[in-house]
Amino acid sequence: MRKTVIWILTLVLFTLSCPVGATEMEAALQLGEYGIMRGDPDGNYRLSDSISRAEFSKMIMIARNGAVCVPQETVFSDVDASHWASGYIASAAEHGIINGLGDGTFAPGSPVTHSQALKMVLHVLGYGQQAEDLGGYPDGYYAVLDTVQLMPDFPRDAEGATRGEIALLLVAALDVPLRRERKIFYFGEDGRLTSRTEVTVPDGQAATLRTALAASR
Repeated sequence: MRKTVIWILTLVLFTLSCPVGATEMEAALQLGEYGIMRGDPDGNYRLSDSISRAEFSKMIMIARNGAVCVPQETVFSDVDASHWASGYIASAAEHGIINGLGDGTFAPGSPVTHSQALKMVLHVLGYGQQAEDLGGYPDGYYAVLDTVQLMPDFPRDAEGATRGEIALLLVAALDVPLRRERKIFYFGEDGRLTSRTEVTVPDGQAATLRTALAASR
């Protein structure tokens, strides 16, 4: 009887601590195992809070290769080497995962939106060119979202994403097959220069982000 009471109290406390649902908490805990998402000093994941573009840049780059990026200069005028996430932002820009706001800035403290987060995730997974071919940002990226079944019910808007939504998106991304693309240019039968996208998975390349992260631990 006592064990039953303790179990019920534990379940109630867990439910109260996770008002947005256990599914998001489970996703956050999974990401925590890989060092992708961390709670605050009290251990709370604050899943209903928004997440900044700088915070998400760090998360997405750790998910990409599990590496810690040291502070460095970036191509953005509002992110210098003293910014805590400058290394992650610089690396993300170098790999074409982010490109800023078009005016030379990145707005690291602004909330990352659903559409921005999806674009960054698909570039990490190797589906960026496919998304551009299907119409670019944001419609092309949502088209790819449907194709790869990454997270079909992910919000399709430019509103700020919550930490819980980001946790669900990244956990789903861990098991999507990685794709490597390159443009092949050639002359067609009519003599015109044209191109095609070649999709490859190099020998020894990890099949998913999850397998890559497991191998790096």
